[in-house]
Amino acid sequence: MTTQCPSLRPRTLDRAFGVLSAAIICTQACADGATQPKTIAAATAPVVVTPSPADMGDVTIDFSACPVAPIWFAIQDGTGPWSQILGSSNVYRFDITSGKGGYAWVTRAGAGLTVQLASRAELTASPILPCGAAPSEFKTVSGTLAGLAFDDVVNIGMGGAWNDPEEVGPSFTLAGVRGGDQDLIAYRSDSYGNGVNDRMIIRRDQNVPNGGSVGTIDFASEESFAPDTAALTIAGGGGDRLSAFMMYDVGNDCVTSVLSDRRVGGSTVTMHGVPGEWQRANDFHRVGVYATTGSYRSASESFHTLGDHLLVIPAALPTPSVSLPPGGHKRVQLSLTLPSDDWTSVWLWYREQRGIGSGVDLHASSAWIDGTAVSLAVPDLSGVSGWKPSFLPTPDASIVWGLYASGRNRAAAAGACSEGARFFTTSVSGRA
Repeated sequence: MTTQCPSLRPRTLDRAFGVLSAAIICTQACADGATQPKTIAAATAPVVVTPSPADMGDVTIDFSACPVAPIWFAIQDGTGPWSQILGSSNVYRFDITSGKGGYAWVTRAGAGLTVQLASRAELTASPILPCGAAPSEFKTVSGTLAGLAFDDVVNIGMGGAWNDPEEVGPSFTLAGVRGGDQDLIAYRSDSYGNGVNDRMIIRRDQNVPNGGSVGTIDFASEESFAPDTAALTIAGGGGDRLSAFMMYDVGNDCVTSVLSDRRVGGSTVTMHGVPGEWQRANDFHRVGVYATTGSYRSASESFHTLGDHLLVIPAALPTPSVSLPPGGHKRVQLSLTLPSDDWTSVWLWYREQRGIGSGVDLHASSAWIDGTAVSLAVPDLSGVSGWKPSFLPTPDASIVWGLYASGRNRAAAAGACSEGARFFTTSVSGRA
C-alpha cells in the first residue's frame, strides 16, 4: 500500500482536492454493522514505549522518502490503548493481532497530528509509504520560454515536477524531476481562458542531466500544435462557483501534468486536450470540476481519447452531529450518515481558528466505516509516552473543522490511468 501526496499549486488545483485524489487512505474495519458506528478508543493513561526492531512486525510504515521524519509515532491494536513505538531509519514495524488497527504521527511541534485507521488486511498487505516510493534520483532542470503574449499562462510538467503557472517569465526551473526518460508536457493559454490561442508542446523520453536544460519551449515554433476540443457538461453544480481543470497522465507510472485550470460560468464548457496523433497508448486525459461555494465538492474522469463527457458533482454532505469529548488536548467527534455506499474513504480534519496552525488529519476508509453510518473522533493521546502539549491545541481552543468523503467507481480501482476512472469528493465544515 502506498500513499503519495504531491504538492500542488493553489492555481492549478484546489489543495484539498489534490490531497484527497492523490492519497490512498489507510483504513480500519468497523466491528459492528453500519447502524452501530464505532468511535476510536483513546488511551488516557501513560503507556510504556515499545522499541520497534527493524526486522520485526507484520505492519511496515516507511517514511524514508519523506522530507521530514516523525518525531513521535504511536499505534493502536483493535480498540485498545495507543502506544508509542520507536522506529529504525524512519521505518516503523509492529504487529496487529486484531481485525483492525491504526497509527498516528507528529513531524514537529505545532505541525499537527496525522491518524490513519485501517483493517488488519489493509495494514499488512504491503509496506505503507506515506510519501511514496523514493525514486532512484531527483533532478532539477531548467529551460526558456518563447512565443508568449503578455497575459499568457504556461503550465509545464516533466517527471512529476510542475512549474508555477503564475510566474511566467523568460525562463523556468523544474525541481524534483524523476530520473530516467520523462515526457515534457507544456501548455500555453491566456488568462481569460477562452482557448482561442492555446498551444501545446510534447517532448517524449527526455533524460536531461541534473542541472541541465531542456532548451527553449517556443509556442510559436513548428514544434507546437493546437489542442483538440470537446464539450464538457456539468451536472449538480447548482449555484456554486465552479472551476474546471484538465490534467494529462503519461507512462506506465501515470505521471501527471496540468494542462489548464479555469473558472467556468455555466453548465457546458469547452475542454482542450491532446490530439490523437500526439498520444501514446498509455496516455490519459483527466478532466475535473470542483465547486467551492459553501462546501467543497468535486468530480473527475479519466479517458484516453478526448470526447464529449458529462460530469456529475455530488451533493454536499448532511450536517453532522458535533461533540467535543474531554481530553488533554482539543478533540472533536463528528457523526452522520453518508448519502450512499459509494464512498471509499472519509477524512476528518480540524485547525485552530486563528490560522492554519496545528490541528488533526484523521483518515478512515470504507473498510473501517463498514456502511453509511460514520462516527469519527480524535483520540485522546495526551497520556501516551512521548506526547507533548505543544503537539495540538489546548482543550479550550476554538477550531474550524471539516469532513470530506471521497469515492470512486469500479474502473478507478486500478488508478487514474484507467479508461472511465471516476473520482468524486464532497464535504461539510463548521466551527467548534
